[in-house]
Amino acid sequence: RDLSGFIDGTENAADEESRQNIAVDKETGGSYVITQKWIHDLQVIDKEKDKTLESWVGRSRPDSTELSRKSITSHVARMTGGNSWQQAKPVEIVRQSMPFGSLSSEAGLFFIGYAASPMNFEFMLDRMVGARDDSNCDDIMRLSKNIKGTYWYFPGADELKKFA
Repeated sequence: RDLSGFIDGTENAADEESRQNIAVDKETGGSYVITQKWIHDLQVIDKEKDKTLESWVGRSRPDSTELSRKSITSHVARMTGGNSWQQAKPVEIVRQSMPFGSLSSEAGLFFIGYAASPMNFEFMLDRMVGARDDSNCDDIMRLSKNIKGTYWYFPGADELKKFA
């Protein structure tokens, strides 16, 4: 559970084979990776009502259930491409995160996402900042701010053997 009270990663595929299909490029055996550092606005998180925070995220705080009715600007709607309940996702990633900090100082979330294509990240990042067709921004940025981000490519074992 994150310091915001929400659970991250609940949309990850449950089994290893599915996660590999999402995260590993079939041609190279490698993975594209994004790392990010997010700083939470703990004052906003503390002062806003749970219903407001949940509407921004698109999930319930206690158990991370996807809201059946959510705004097109909610985080879930931005990442899935629409606000329909359990919207089919045009792209997927495998995600992990780790909260850091304390309630009395800077606090946030370290995020890492894996995908078979960097285009999956481009879709999601564009949707966060309103750079896609509808120009809407992700409400998650009302409570958290990304301060660092890096793309990586991790080669597969066969690619690495070529260098030996």
